[in-house]
Amino acid sequence: MESINAAGQVGQLPAFPLLSQDSIPAVASVKDSVIRTASGVITETGKRSISALSNAVRSPLSGAKQRIKQAVSLPSIEKPSMKEILASHKLAVTQETQVDRTYWGTGYYMLNRLILEGSIQVAKIPLAVRFLHQNYSYPSISYTNNFQVTFDKDAFLDNYRKQLAGKIKIDKEIPKDKLLQLARQTAEKTVSRTLDSMKQDFMTGFQQRLPGLDTIRDFSTRNVGGVFQSIIGNDYSNKIAEKQRYLKQLETNLSSGTLDARDTAMIPGLKKEIAMFYKLLSYYKKYQALQKQMNLVDLENRLNSEESARAQQLSRMLNDPSSLQQLAADRLPLSGLEKVFLYVNSMNMGQHTITLSPLSLNAYLTNGVSMEFFKENKYLFLLVGKERDIPAVYDRPYFSMMRPNDHIASGIRVGRGALKEDHIHLSIFNFRQSKVPHPEGTFDMPSKSSMVMGLSNRFRINETSVVSLELSKSSAVLTDALYGNDTVGNKRSALAGLADMKNFGQSVAVIASYSGEFTKQALNVEANVSKVASAYYNPGAAFMPGGTTEGALSLRKSFMKNKLVINARGNWREYAYSTMPSSRWRNNNYLLETRIRLTNSQQLSFRYQPVRGVHITPAYRRNNNITDRITGEFSFQKRLRNTFYRNTMSLTYNRSRYLWAGDSTANLKAATITSMQSVTIGQQLLYGNVTYTYSQNPGGPAYLNSLLNTDVGITYMLGKKISATSGLNYSNMQRFYEQAGFRQSLSANLNSHLATSLFVDCRFNIKQYETYYDDLVRVDWSIKYNF
Repeated sequence: MESINAAGQVGQLPAFPLLSQDSIPAVASVKDSVIRTASGVITETGKRSISALSNAVRSPLSGAKQRIKQAVSLPSIEKPSMKEILASHKLAVTQETQVDRTYWGTGYYMLNRLILEGSIQVAKIPLAVRFLHQNYSYPSISYTNNFQVTFDKDAFLDNYRKQLAGKIKIDKEIPKDKLLQLARQTAEKTVSRTLDSMKQDFMTGFQQRLPGLDTIRDFSTRNVGGVFQSIIGNDYSNKIAEKQRYLKQLETNLSSGTLDARDTAMIPGLKKEIAMFYKLLSYYKKYQALQKQMNLVDLENRLNSEESARAQQLSRMLNDPSSLQQLAADRLPLSGLEKVFLYVNSMNMGQHTITLSPLSLNAYLTNGVSMEFFKENKYLFLLVGKERDIPAVYDRPYFSMMRPNDHIASGIRVGRGALKEDHIHLSIFNFRQSKVPHPEGTFDMPSKSSMVMGLSNRFRINETSVVSLELSKSSAVLTDALYGNDTVGNKRSALAGLADMKNFGQSVAVIASYSGEFTKQALNVEANVSKVASAYYNPGAAFMPGGTTEGALSLRKSFMKNKLVINARGNWREYAYSTMPSSRWRNNNYLLETRIRLTNSQQLSFRYQPVRGVHITPAYRRNNNITDRITGEFSFQKRLRNTFYRNTMSLTYNRSRYLWAGDSTANLKAATITSMQSVTIGQQLLYGNVTYTYSQNPGGPAYLNSLLNTDVGITYMLGKKISATSGLNYSNMQRFYEQAGFRQSLSANLNSHLATSLFVDCRFNIKQYETYYDDLVRVDWSIKYNF
């Protein structure tokens, strides 16, 4: 007996009703429709204006002036509420306290930090606000107050993303393939006609409607095939088989004359049921032939793929900032301020750090306003700010005898392309440094004006290879009356110095870098070279001092599907801190590392790190530092039910020669063995760390002596809201001390608003052989409350 199963069925295709011309409303009814739809949104004045416009169109004999006056009358604009202008969403208050020994070991200090953080919305512009107060109590009390406001671009775009999700129609934004839709319509008509013919044939033959197929509206292969399966599935076919056997038995009895009248009357009904089944089966075979002839399964798969691709494309449109900005500008009623902030990448007010590129602003700390704009591949960055020379609260007590050496910074960066994408940018920044009188009048720091101009270019060689080039020139002049004029009496100018080509090579800096990924070869390459002239001066990039030449190369190659990875890095630097190149400091450091993955839970690695430091003069070439370090490391982890064990062991041999205390050299040979183990059982973690260094350092510095350090502890829960870690420590440094101590930390989320933490590190000297910096007690405490 043949039957139908569900194998090979494909996804359901939704219906796509078309809009006919009859569904378009007449022009005369537009007014009433608009007023009904806008009920509660347009004011009464607005409704009267729309009505007046309609009447003006209907009455061509009315006066032209009156018609125009009524037609251009606008709906009244209601004033925005205070909540729309200014709204606060969340606020958190954090108090942090730290007690520790000073760096010089002369006493203990206390550092307090009060942090107020929150998010507000000003005219629908989300802003993150942060206020930081710090006070430091040793040797005298000093404090700083820092305020920062940041534009929350993610929250800004997310708000529009939510609004657009309910308004965007996918058929309008991403049209369907016309040829594919035509094929769908043709297939649906053909299937519909075939099913209609089956229904008519069934009605003629059996005088009853075809079950199931007479109500079908979706002609997808899954739906039609599913209807056939529900009609003539395995259960029905098994029943028909039983009835066939019963009919055969009845006919046998009838031919032998042993069948009674009641059983004889059942024969026509059984024959009809069996005939209906085979008719339905023939219909299904006919549909299968049509399905194969028109390739309906492939067509439906293509339709489903198109729908999935369109949905993914719409998701990308809503997640991509550039397309989302364009959609919001076109689809949403935005204010003028919102339209401006659509193209603001970042805005910071108060104290913040800026990083643009290595030779413009790099980790530059300022207290002012910076904004970054990006629209239609056009980039603009603006800065106005003031930096304090002593921003750290730790340093103020020791340098309070000098006035803060403030300087004012301003600048602009423009070009094409986003900052982190392919671009070409031109920048110019100005730094005006104030004069600092010496308290005793022996030497005053004169005021200085500096300007830095740069050109940055980033481009792709291919999809995975990027080249970055940057050229920068600086100019700095002392602006005091004593230094402000040149030899012929003209006032010095930093701007004029930028245009001066006389000593161009002494005040420029250049950087070239390359980054490439070769997927087929499993190879990553990074390289960069830089040259900074000795007279180059850029307060915005403190990590590029004048007189620096540097080159670096990094290679990473993997084999056997990352089971073997080789890393090689090298860095070469040379410093010349004056216009005379006769004295140079050169530093070379390299790394060669091999990682071998033995199994999914075991890894072995080897590292070799040579370092060389040389001072070069016309009279001598002296090695300041020669270090060779070899390390082998093995890591292992294992899970057994709810227990997880991890162990990392390493063995290091280090040989160093240091130049210190005049011309004397410290020769060091040291071997270090380290083991870091942890066992996690449920919510508890037990750990044990041991580090032992054996050092041959006769008469050398304390930090190069033999040292044993051990830590053991446990992390656990106190109830449901408090996590804690308790640990014991023992350490012994040869010829200096023997110590023991304990560490305790607590972290509690008391409720959805309040959280607090405490860390205590206490040690005591069992033995002390020589005086040293003994940091024996440290306490950190914090409490945070979310409103």
